Amino acid sequence: MRRFHDISETSAKGVHLLDEMYQRILADIIPKHMHEEAIPIFRSVMGQILALSEPLPINVLNTMRRCFPCDDDRYDVKLLMGHLGSLVSGTSDSDIPIRPLHASFYDFLTDESRSHDFFVDASAAHRDLAFASLRVMGDSKGGLRFNICSLENSYLPNSSVPDLEKRVKESIPVELSYSCRFWGTHVGSTSFESPLAKEVEAFFDGERLLWWLEALALMRSLGGSAVTLSCVADWFSVMSSLRMLVTLSGIPCVSSAPSHPPFYAAFPIYTCPLYHSLRRS
Repeated sequence: MRRFHDISETSAKGVHLLDEMYQRILADIIPKHMHEEAIPIFRSVMGQILALSEPLPINVLNTMRRCFPCDDDRYDVKLLMGHLGSLVSGTSDSDIPIRPLHASFYDFLTDESRSHDFFVDASAAHRDLAFASLRVMGDSKGGLRFNICSLENSYLPNSSVPDLEKRVKESIPVELSYSCRFWGTHVGSTSFESPLAKEVEAFFDGERLLWWLEALALMRSLGGSAVTLSCVADWFSVMSSLRMLVTLSGIPCVSSAPSHPPFYAAFPIYTCPLYHSLRRS
C-alpha cells in the first residue's frame, strides 16, 4: 500500500511538471494579450487534429477546413502549426501527418482543469469534420464519381487489377479516402441538428451511395460501411425517439429534419444486380 502511494505521488508530481511545461510553452506562443484573437483559432485547429480518427498532413487539414460550415474557420492551419513544432510532429512538411509528439499533450489539452485557457473540446470538432467529410465526398471536382479509378473492365475482381494500388493513390486523394472511411464516425459523435441531417440526406440521394461503396471496395475498406451506416442510424434514432416522446406527450413538434433516416430505402442495394457489379476485392 505504501509503495502504491509513493508511485501515485510521483505520478502526480510528474503530471504537474508536464502541465507547467505545456503552459509555459503555449504562453510563449500565445501571450495573454493575444488570447482573445488567437485562442479560438488554437482551439479550432487543435480540436480538428485531436478529433481525427487518423492523423492528416497540413495540406489535407486545410482542404478539409475549406469545407467547414463556418466561413470564419477556413484559415490556413500553417499559421498556427508553424509555432507548435516543439509539441506536434509534421509542422515542417505539408505531407507528414500532424500529431502530438506525446500522448500527455492530448491529455493536457482535453482536461480543462489542467489546460485552463488552452482547453480544447475535441468533441466539438466532430461537427465540423462531419460537414467537411460529406462535402468532400460530394464535391463535383475531387469527390466521389462513377468508376473513380477509370478501370477498363467491370467484370474483373479488384485482385486481378495489377496496378490497382497506384490507381487508387492517384484517383482517391487523402481527404476523400479519409472522408469515405470516417464520415459516419464524425456524424455519430455530434448532437442531432437539421442542417447536418440535410447534408446526410443529400448523400443518400442519387448515386453517391453506390459511388461511396465502390470507393470503399477499391480501398479494401468495404467492411467499414456497416459500421458507418450503424453510426448514422443511431444518430437519426435520437430524433426518432424525440418525435415519439413528443407525440406521446401531445406537444406539437415542428422540424425541418427528415421524418425518417433516408438511407433505409437504400438498403435494398445490397441485393440488387448493380451492387453486385461493384468490383470486389
